[in-house]
Amino acid sequence: MLKNTVILFTCLFCCYACTSKQEDIYIYLDKASMYRCHHKQEWDQQKIESALLGRWQWQDYNCSGQGSHSALQEELFIEFKAGNIVIVTERTDTVQVGTWGLGTWGLADEVEFAIQTDPYIYQLLGEIVFCENRVMFSASNYDFCDHFFLRAE
Repeated sequence: MLKNTVILFTCLFCCYACTSKQEDIYIYLDKASMYRCHHKQEWDQQKIESALLGRWQWQDYNCSGQGSHSALQEELFIEFKAGNIVIVTERTDTVQVGTWGLGTWGLADEVEFAIQTDPYIYQLLGEIVFCENRVMFSASNYDFCDHFFLRAE
């Protein structure tokens, strides 16, 4: 009887831990929460360029009218390097190397920063929105998708 009770509690704990971790991920992937977090500080070109440097894993995307989709199975990473070099890897293979720089996104009265890459990387289309160790490239206001990335360790 004691053995069954221990097994039951272990299973319940494991299920709770897995569920909690998933909920934590999706709290940060909510677009409204990302914007609230992003606007807690002032962003300029230098801060955004500095914050982008490093390696990011594509986590999720949400397209207008299509809902949210996990991108974790893609194992896609985008690395922004000094000297405006961008490297895209899928699993362990380098699939694209190019250049990046900051441009603007939005209407004339609401201009925000966006990334411009050569060659084009569709996951990076839209306004750049940071929250802690996450970044969102938001283009859903223009009937495109929002792409969410987590800073890779």
